Formats: sequence, C-alpha cells, structure tokens
Amino acid sequence: MSAEQLKQVVFEAQSSNLISAGDQVDNLLERTNQSIIQFERSQEYQRWLHMDETEAHRSPPVDLIRQLQTMHASLTHVDNVMLVDTRLNKQYASNSTMNFGFGERYEEQLTRFAELGQRQALLGVSDETRFYTFYVQTLPLFRADPPKGYVVVHFNPNFFSEIVRNRQSQGNYMIVDQEHRIVRNSGLLDDAALQAHLPAELWSRIAAAPPEQAAALTHDGFYYLYMTPRQSQWSYVYAVEEQMLLQPIRQMRTATTAVTAILLLFSLGLYTASIQWSWKGWKRVARLLEHQDAKLPPHGDEFELMGQRISGILSQQMLLEEKMKHFLPEVKEAFLGNVLRRGVRSPQEHERVKQYNIPLDGRPYRVMVLEMDDYQAMLDLYDENDMHKFEYGVICVIRESCVEHDLACSALNIGGGRFAAVIECSGSAGQAPSLWHTLQAVSQFIKNYFPFTVTIGLSSSRSRPRHVNLSYVEAGDALRQKMIAGTGGILAYETTIAGVQAGTAPAWRELENELIQAVQAADREHAYDVLARIDTVALQGQGDQHYRGLQHQLIELALVLWRELSAGRPFPYEIDSLLQLSTLPQWTAWMRANCVDPLIDQLAHERRRQYEKICAWITQHLERRFEDDLRLSDVCRELGISVQLAKQALKDIQDTTFSEALFHIRMNKSKEWLQNGEIPLEEIATRLYYSNAQNFSRAFKKVVGMPPGQYRKAARS
Repeated sequence: MSAEQLKQVVFEAQSSNLISAGDQVDNLLERTNQSIIQFERSQEYQRWLHMDETEAHRSPPVDLIRQLQTMHASLTHVDNVMLVDTRLNKQYASNSTMNFGFGERYEEQLTRFAELGQRQALLGVSDETRFYTFYVQTLPLFRADPPKGYVVVHFNPNFFSEIVRNRQSQGNYMIVDQEHRIVRNSGLLDDAALQAHLPAELWSRIAAAPPEQAAALTHDGFYYLYMTPRQSQWSYVYAVEEQMLLQPIRQMRTATTAVTAILLLFSLGLYTASIQWSWKGWKRVARLLEHQDAKLPPHGDEFELMGQRISGILSQQMLLEEKMKHFLPEVKEAFLGNVLRRGVRSPQEHERVKQYNIPLDGRPYRVMVLEMDDYQAMLDLYDENDMHKFEYGVICVIRESCVEHDLACSALNIGGGRFAAVIECSGSAGQAPSLWHTLQAVSQFIKNYFPFTVTIGLSSSRSRPRHVNLSYVEAGDALRQKMIAGTGGILAYETTIAGVQAGTAPAWRELENELIQAVQAADREHAYDVLARIDTVALQGQGDQHYRGLQHQLIELALVLWRELSAGRPFPYEIDSLLQLSTLPQWTAWMRANCVDPLIDQLAHERRRQYEKICAWITQHLERRFEDDLRLSDVCRELGISVQLAKQALKDIQDTTFSEALFHIRMNKSKEWLQNGEIPLEEIATRLYYSNAQNFSRAFKKVVGMPPGQYRKAARS
C-alpha cells in the first residue's frame, strides 16, 4: 500500500466521521426549527402576538412561559429557551436561573445577530473557561416582515464536546466557527498549537467548497480534512501530522523490505544448495515445511535449521497479511454509517454495498437502532476500558443472534451508547417472527449477562436501498418513544408512530426523500416524475383522509424541500396563498414553478460557479507546472478535489478533457519559445514530454497548420 492509498483510506474513514459530526449538528438545528414552527402555531404564541403593553405589564403570560418550557423539554442538549419581545422590550425564558446568569451574553449575541442581517444564525461566545453556543431565530417565520421578536436557544456546551470526544484517532478533530476560532478540539495537540498551524489557505478552501462534501489539503507537514454542513456556517476539520499518518506504512514497508531481502537471500542460498546437495535433503526440507507447526529439535543438520528459518519467514508474512485485514472493518463501518445517514445513491455505492455484503440488494430490510439505557450513569460508574468492552460485546451479540436465526446483518457502533444495524427481513413486525425473535434474544441476553438493559427501535420494512436513510430516521423516532413506553423494550415504528402523526406514512416520506434527491442531482425530469406521483401517494387510504390533513402534508413538503436545498434563504411565499390551492394539479404545477425549477436553477448556478473555480485552479496549476509529468489524479490530490469532479468541471465549462487542456497549454508555450528564443526542437520536445522531435513536429503541425521550423521563420520575418 502506497502513501497515497493510505491517505485515501484515511480520507474515506475520517470524512465519514466529519459528515457524521455535521449531521448531528444539522439534526439538532432541524429539530430546533421544527419545535419553533410548532411553537409559532400554538395559541399561546398567537395571544402573545396580539398582546399590548397594558396586558404585558398587568400579568406575566404564564401560558406562554409554559409553552416555552414544553419546547425546552422536547429538545435535547438545551439549557434555556428564551423569547425576546422587541415590541415591548421584554424577555420570557423557560429557565429563569439561566436567564439571570447569562443576561449580558444574550444581549451581546442579539446585537451581533442584528448586525448579521440574517433570519437565523448559530453563534458562539467564549470566556476564559468555556465556549457557549446560541441559536437565534427571527419571528415570525417564513416572512420578510420586520421582526416582532426572537427565539434564543441556549445549547448545552457538552453537546459539541461529545461530538469530538467520541472520535478515536491519532490526529485532532476540531469544530471551527465562521470567525475561524476553534469551538471544540479533541486530540494530541491543544488549541494554541493547532491555531498556530492552521493555514490561511484552509479558510479559502472551506469558503469555496460545496456544503456536505469533505475535501483534503496538505500543508506544512499536516494533512487536513474539512467539511461544512448545509445548516450552519461552522466547519469540521480533522488534522494529523503527515509523519504520524505515514508511520504505519513506513513500518510496514520496512518489514516488507526486510522479509523480501531475507526471502531473496535464502532463495539464492537454496538455489546454490540445490546444485550441491542431494535431492534427499530437499525432500527433508519439504517434509519439514509440511509439518512446520511441529516442534523441531534445537540442534540438527543444515536442512532442519533451514526449515526452521523458512517457517519463521512464512509466519512473519502471514502476520503482515493479518495486520492488513484490520483496515477493512473500519472502512466498512465508516461506509455503512454514511449510507445510513444519506442513503445509497450512486452506482459506485451500490457496488460497495455488494462488496461489503450489506443486505441492501433488493430484498426487504429493516433498520434497528439499539440504545444502552442509562448510558450517562454508566459513564460515571465504569472506566473507558470497561465501556469499550461492553460496546464490543453488544456488537457481537447482535451479529451472533442474526447468524443464529439465519438473517443477513450489518451492524456498527454509532457512539454515545447507540448501535445501528441493517437486517434482512420480510413482512411487518407481526409477520416476521424470525426477526422479532432475534431482537428479543438480543434484548434478553444483554439483560441476563450485562450490567444494563437496552431499548430497541425498529423501522418499517423497505426494499429500495436509496431509502435506507429514512429507515434509520424511523428507527430513531421509534426509539425516542421509550420516554412513553419505558425502557428495555422493542419499539416498532408502525406500532408507535406511523398512523399517529400526520404525514409520516412510509410512502409519503419516501416520496419526499426521492424529491429532495432528484432536485439535489438537478434531475428535473425525475423531479417532475416524483411530483406526478403525488396524487397516487396522497390519495392512498382516502376514505379516512381529511382535506386539511392532505393540505398540511403538501405545505410541509414544500417547506421541507425549501429548507433542505435553499442554502438558508427564507421561504418566500405566504402560507395563506398556499391554502388557496384547491386541487392536486394546482399543487403540482405550483411546486414545479415555485420550488423545483427555482431550486434546480439555483443549484445549477452554484454548481457552475464551483466548476468555474475548479477549472481556474486546474488551469493555473497546469500553466505553472506544464514542464512536469502531470497526471490528473496527482493534480486533484494537490488541489484537494476529486478526480470525477475535475473531469465534470472541465467537460461542462471548457468542453475539454485534462489531456487536451494540458496539450493546448504546452502548444501555446512552444509557440512562445519558437517566437522568442533559439531553443532547439529536440529540447522543446524533451521539455514537453515527447519521445523525439518528429513526434512533437507532427503534433504542432496538427494544431497550428505548419511545422515548428516554418512557424519560427514566419514569426521572425
């Protein structure tokens, strides 16, 4: 394995961790936005909206404060939720103690938020000991009216610490805010040492990089991976010293070189011995190698000693092969985690699903999320080594139980006391006794032999790999119902959530997911096809479907699509205008004209701007290094972009390939040399990597229309 291959392995494994960290923050912000939307729809909010100054001073709005406390209780990792009334200059908080202690910081962040001129923002402020994070949202939502108030959500600082603390790596994980300050850091180097090494080029790369895509940069002895999520302006960076990164491969190369040298020397020795010694001795060597596990006498003739040495060399080679196998499980788990978060989209991902034997090959499957109950209390009772053993034991129990019940399964440790698995199944929970018995066996075994219990969330059944991310979300939603159902049980999505919440039918969620993916891919035809299926999905079970419920589903579809893909822009349409759409054809036509087409055009414009930047980087690089032996893979590695992205950018912007672009740059440079100098044709051909002057002359004539010698004479005359 070369150094570049090792970097690629590290890139795949660690970029998944960065995407995971970004997804956790995005999920937290999305849940927060959903809670704010529900708060805005409440009666308490409407009463506050129409409250005058006399009412506000006469009695505190107790119901409004209770609604804030309810929103606080529905969110995780939150210390306080505050409503700021800009009209009456009042503040209402779910946690009055926090409001008293952080009053000045809240005022500072509101002033800073007003200066940004945004509808919502994630802000951070630090003191000598801690870093505090606030999320500010303008009210009312989805309108360009002057703000009537703000919702300020104060996040618990331990949330961001947990994101980086769960990573186990030889480098450093960092969360960096929009002002290039390190919010959280976990690893070998402290904040001051890292801040001194972070290059200015990293920030320009992060600013130009598309959201939710990891990229790499090598600078001053450090290897950086970076990613910016779509929902916030904070970035996630992994940094490791190249010397530390390449240490395993250096050791492996040294060991491989030593083994190769020993094998070569002994091969030469054995070849010489085969000429001088009898075939009888060689038969003895062969017999000894066949029984290399048997204990040989400490003293024997040359053949016995030679057999011992060859046996030792073979053992070392087998040991090296075993070490190489340790890379595969880590890469497989990183890939599975990425698939659970984003779904299986590209043909390359489908091929890797088959390669890793993940049960997403068209057969029915479910996603299970298992959570250790009272995980935080266990962290206080047991040390890190014990927790690692417990987590390893849970993974083994899941895999062994699936094997025992003859079910294909791929499982991984998500972190934070949670585990996920994709399991082959058929039918609903009541019609899949094998799967149900497997989960009961897992729960009962852990209860009997481990010092804790577990709760299991189970998604509905699907067969399309592109929707595995929805199954993962469903399993997590079902697991959260343990607050009502209690711990230690198995909670199936269709029996705990589906059919209770409006708009959560699997077919509707799959349509929503497919529409988002089609718009993201700028596949207008596919997006139209998905919209055409709205009437089929919406009218399923129409006997008990109320028109207001359907109207709510359609409005929610438009809001979700805009929130996911508009890069933070506010929803530009009034909800009242959407309520005037009275038929499904009107809705699909409105979605085409006002959501799908504008978003695809916006994404296409952003993609073209990105491609133009990439083409400019490649062209500048080729103009500086045209005398080097350049390969597209090497150029992309130095620029921190993927080969596929570079090919697509050159094709879309310049209608050319990498080889053609390099060829024309070299031809233009050869024209300058012929016009302004006396450089011989042989030297020009050599500097431009032609085997001889004749090949260069043929290429030059094909482009210019005349041989280089004639071109030189014409330029001078």
